[in-house]
Amino acid sequence: MKKQILLMLMGFAIACLLFGSTAMGQDTMHGCSKIENGQLRIVSDPNQCLQSEYAVILTGKQAGALEFDVDCDSGETVSSFLGNAPHAGALTIRVHGVCREEVYIARDDVSIRGVTQGAGFEAPTDDSHILTLDGARRINLFHLTITGGREGIYAINGASFRAFDVAISEASINGLDVGFGASGSIENSTISHCKFGIGVSGSLHIHNTIIEDIEQYGVHGGSFSLAGGSIVQRCGAQAVLAGSSVSICGAEIQDNVAGVWALDGGSVDISCADTIIRRNNSGVTAYAGHVTLRDGAQVIENYGSGVVGAFNGTVRIGGVVVSNNLGSGVLLEGGSSANIAGGTVISSNAGDGVFLADTSVASFWNIEDGQISNNGGYGIYCAVSPSVAQIQINDPGFVTGNTLGQINCP
Repeated sequence: MKKQILLMLMGFAIACLLFGSTAMGQDTMHGCSKIENGQLRIVSDPNQCLQSEYAVILTGKQAGALEFDVDCDSGETVSSFLGNAPHAGALTIRVHGVCREEVYIARDDVSIRGVTQGAGFEAPTDDSHILTLDGARRINLFHLTITGGREGIYAINGASFRAFDVAISEASINGLDVGFGASGSIENSTISHCKFGIGVSGSLHIHNTIIEDIEQYGVHGGSFSLAGGSIVQRCGAQAVLAGSSVSICGAEIQDNVAGVWALDGGSVDISCADTIIRRNNSGVTAYAGHVTLRDGAQVIENYGSGVVGAFNGTVRIGGVVVSNNLGSGVLLEGGSSANIAGGTVISSNAGDGVFLADTSVASFWNIEDGQISNNGGYGIYCAVSPSVAQIQINDPGFVTGNTLGQINCP
């Protein structure tokens, strides 16, 4: 293999000398390399390669840039090409078929692209990390299926990556695991039928990606954003479990055992009119953490309460819709607090509009008439003694049309 690549580079150098600025002015040069001995010939079209050869693309823009085709169905592996390619320069590997292997990437500037329908990787064992990115920067993963193993993609030690149009499934732990110091983005992709969808200890941007049919958490851990048409659905535990800073804008979180939870030290910012949190057993919970809901986000049709503060959790709500939940619209307990501002609609919930227990407190500012209305219990209800829950209100007149009454608080 080393001899093959050496001959390829020699051929590229000779071609550049022969063709001068014309060759170097092109983005790429095409070659055919003999499978048997690596002998390289330059061609104008990779379709000119014989059955006894495989196509090679040499890129003139960056010194040493190489592109290889790997035919997994004939027994070739991505690992063998990675292990024998020169370490310097960008490297693109085009995958045909499904390779049953673990791939370890510790060099920068590697792109792996699926070419044929369903091209990608299958775990050789149940404990495999199919793609490990160990400190490797600027890794691109495009149009790939990744099936089985312990983790589909495992990024660690400062690795950075972009995954686009990737389908990850059947991982026994995380479909995608972004470790401490690693960073990346996943776009236009799906993660399904894993124990956990995505685990984040580093940082991650999730855009237009579907995470579904997950045994436990959909996305959990550290700093990440969930945006651009992403959907998290049918998870057996929390869809989003935040232990650090998380932002959600333009995502749908639906049909999960629990929606969004912010744990102690976790902070979730939920915004945008096309963010919908619905049909979960609970909608949004600040469980000793902090949640901000703003700018048109909707918490609707959940099977319990819409927004919950628990164990000293804090909630800020402004300009959102909390409606048609089967519990209370907002429920505060365990010494939690809420600041509810203008433009917020809390209506048509089966329980109270806002329920406060024990030492929890809520402040209402610039709420307009009718914005806490048509709830099945009270508009605002404070639990009886020994509870000492308190509220602050600028104008009680905005609470109207609730079934049991408007405000029942000291």
